[in-house]
Amino acid sequence: MGSKNPITVEDVELIGSDDRNGQQKWTDGGTILKSVVYLISTCEHSASANPVKLRNLFFNGRDTGPDALTMQNIWKYCSQGMVTMNSNTLAIYEVKVPCTGSLKVGNNTIDYKFIGRAYETCAVETLGIMVKVADDYVRNTLRVSLTDDQQRILVLPNAISNNCGYAGAAAMAITPGEVYITGAAAENLNIYVHEMSHSYFNLQHSMAINMKTKEIDEYGDDSCLMGRGTYCFNAPQLWKLNWVSPLPGGDLNGTTLTIGRPRTFVLPSQNKNLRSYLRIDPTWVLPEDEDFSPSGGLSSVPAFFISHRSADSPFENVFPAASIMVYTFRGTKQFYSIAYPNREAVIPSKWNYRAPMPYGLVVRVASIIAGGNATVVICRASGDMEYTDAESCSDGLDNDCDGRVDYEDSDCFGAPKAPPLPPAPRPPPPRPPPSPRPPKPVTAPRSPPRPPLPRTPAKQASSRP
Repeated sequence: MGSKNPITVEDVELIGSDDRNGQQKWTDGGTILKSVVYLISTCEHSASANPVKLRNLFFNGRDTGPDALTMQNIWKYCSQGMVTMNSNTLAIYEVKVPCTGSLKVGNNTIDYKFIGRAYETCAVETLGIMVKVADDYVRNTLRVSLTDDQQRILVLPNAISNNCGYAGAAAMAITPGEVYITGAAAENLNIYVHEMSHSYFNLQHSMAINMKTKEIDEYGDDSCLMGRGTYCFNAPQLWKLNWVSPLPGGDLNGTTLTIGRPRTFVLPSQNKNLRSYLRIDPTWVLPEDEDFSPSGGLSSVPAFFISHRSADSPFENVFPAASIMVYTFRGTKQFYSIAYPNREAVIPSKWNYRAPMPYGLVVRVASIIAGGNATVVICRASGDMEYTDAESCSDGLDNDCDGRVDYEDSDCFGAPKAPPLPPAPRPPPPRPPPSPRPPKPVTAPRSPPRPPLPRTPAKQASSRP
């Protein structure tokens, strides 16, 4: 039974851009994640990570179990096998680059210096030059072929990255993609996977409202790797990536979710089933003449995503350990769609979420079974009260989506009942049968025509004498 005090939702402005010419790098058949890692030493500063230790952190060995915390297992678990990453797809090279020098790019020559003030050394433009210098070293000195679909990951020395102001960064929407890891984060898998998701999959950060400041926190979603989560993704990111789809019958819109008619769904844990969450496209808020199909970089209105998240160490470290998450997202599945998912609410069992009007979406959590499924009731409300007029209390609909219909809802107590319909008008009396037609009068037969008068023989003319 619904609560009259559901979780409130603040207004959220989602920022994005629209590039209709972008192409996805992934397909529904899964992704082979190809990368090269450059352990950089430069300016007499040694690399910040040992290649052997890094390989053990990234790859599974012969005796590595599926629950061991490796990068290979993270990608496999959080994508449910849709991403392949192993020692055949990711290579690690120790790369020594000059501290200063010149780099020829096309017809231009660029002078570089990899030691200096932090804002210069840590700038993405400077690190992009370092990637090209490292590429030249790997091709010309190590005699290794490189391809454009191999993401480049720089791991910087401690001495030149201690004051960067970030643990990791990524250059997005370029080919090949580039990731920059500071020395302090050289063995932090969360930073690697987060930045690789920016670079390779063009994912944006996952937001949430800071409940203390009531302001949007760009990293505020702690249920997603792209926010402050550990390793796995939220439902909007999985939808964009084509890794996990909505539950059968759970991709709804204004036609399939009508006012006051609740629908019940059983949700498996999001990371245990390739069809696990609900997606609601609120097409009812659009003007009638507007196309509601998402295309290009942004959809006209944010879609709602509802998923069941349950803790599963070491990869899925959500809090609380079992709950229903509600998100909004204006992005599309296009690779260059730039939009930030926003977590609207975390709902425990027996609690509600109510979106503001004109969306009117209400989510009631009927039950959550630890380690099992969750049952939720989805409803589209016409307002916050069952009683809006006399008809609304006798229309057979749960207009405010609180689980009570018409006069079962206290909102309708004392409300005037809709007047009964007037009786149907009496049918008019039957028309009298038509009078019989009078018989035709009997007339005497006509006299036969008189015969023609006999003709008198004509006199013959006499001839003149």
